[in-house]
Amino acid sequence: MTTNNNLPYSDSNYREARRQELLTLYGKYRGLRALLLTRVSTGSQSHDAQERVIREMLIELLDLQLEEERCVIRSTYTGLEYRYHEALDEILRMAERQEFDVLCLDVLDRGLGRKGVSREIFRGQLRELGIHILTTEPSDHSDDDSLEGQLMRLLKGYKAEEEVNDFVRRSKNAIRHKALGDPGKNIPPKVVGKGIRTYGYKFVCDSKGKRTSLEPNYDVVWVDSKGVEWTEVRVVVFIFRCAKRRIGIRQICKRLNQIGIPAPSISIGRKYKSRGIQAEKVVWQIPVVSKMLRNPTYTGKVVVNGHHTSKVPGKKSARRIKNPPEEHIIVPVPALVGEEMQEEIMRNLQCNQRFSTRNNKQGELTLLRAGFAKCGNCGRNVSARIARSGSKYEYIYYRCAAHMNGASRKCIGCSAIVNVKRIVAHAQFVWCRKALHMVE
Repeated sequence: MTTNNNLPYSDSNYREARRQELLTLYGKYRGLRALLLTRVSTGSQSHDAQERVIREMLIELLDLQLEEERCVIRSTYTGLEYRYHEALDEILRMAERQEFDVLCLDVLDRGLGRKGVSREIFRGQLRELGIHILTTEPSDHSDDDSLEGQLMRLLKGYKAEEEVNDFVRRSKNAIRHKALGDPGKNIPPKVVGKGIRTYGYKFVCDSKGKRTSLEPNYDVVWVDSKGVEWTEVRVVVFIFRCAKRRIGIRQICKRLNQIGIPAPSISIGRKYKSRGIQAEKVVWQIPVVSKMLRNPTYTGKVVVNGHHTSKVPGKKSARRIKNPPEEHIIVPVPALVGEEMQEEIMRNLQCNQRFSTRNNKQGELTLLRAGFAKCGNCGRNVSARIARSGSKYEYIYYRCAAHMNGASRKCIGCSAIVNVKRIVAHAQFVWCRKALHMVE
């Protein structure tokens, strides 16, 4: 057997036999207009190998007409996603406009995905428009409209889909085994995943470079104006202590930004940039701190198998769904804060959410919100606030926004307590709709 590295097949005789077989099958389409489609699953993969085989075994062999600018489509999507993809939709639109006669692929699995029924539907749509599908693999029966051809395409599609299911099943079992460990063999549970590390920790790797656990990250990330060295661990503890003192998440972010501590996306090295904010000006955001306070990793519990993805009909992206707690696998790691502290913070956050303005169920008591009331001292909008004692409402009051957010020119504190039947004014208060002045 002779080998030629310049050929897509290792044996030149086999290649020539394949060319003759394709010429016999597709010889009637010689000289027609072609559309070349290549597909890879991820952006890091190359289209060159598929395109080279298609050009040599179909385009050049059958002397097909190929318009390089419009009739070469290089798409990137997983083989399990057939519907709602831009490339396949564009092919159908081009077929309706009769811009090509044959669709050239490497194999059906690479071009139209792994689901046999779905790609058979797509093939039927093209056949109704007079378009034929040609592949470099004769056993695909891509241009066979007989019952035998349909059965062979469905069987090969089922086989391709089962290969993916088997791969996913084996991978999940391996992940579960690694996360659980084996106490009988003195194998401890290990951290699973190749994602970005959790802020405050760094990965511990074995001799092979594989991740096994997490350890606190005591590397200094910032030295403030007072000479205090801030590590990621110290930042995490600072955030939890502030939250325990009932300091709002917005104020925590404000304090971190005033100190100058770099945001987690900068410390971790994640290529993330907030909308409208330059990379060098990334600051602490409220959602980031909120997720940190709710993350069980900081109490020494890394959750494995906490979520799963599910495809949503009509949407391109899958939905991330939480698994029930009994399916979670807990991998112990060093804790940065106590579990009791996090539980107390969680109760406070739930209470804050319940009594927040957006969840106010007594709208008739706050009719002067949304700019209807103005402060008589500074002219700014007055916001409705809820005062509570424990888990009960005490009263609703209006307060000047300048006094609330700590502006540079603070107001002296215009406020008004709302009762069900009357309004008691404690400072000058203006109702802008009727220009009504309520003076103490």
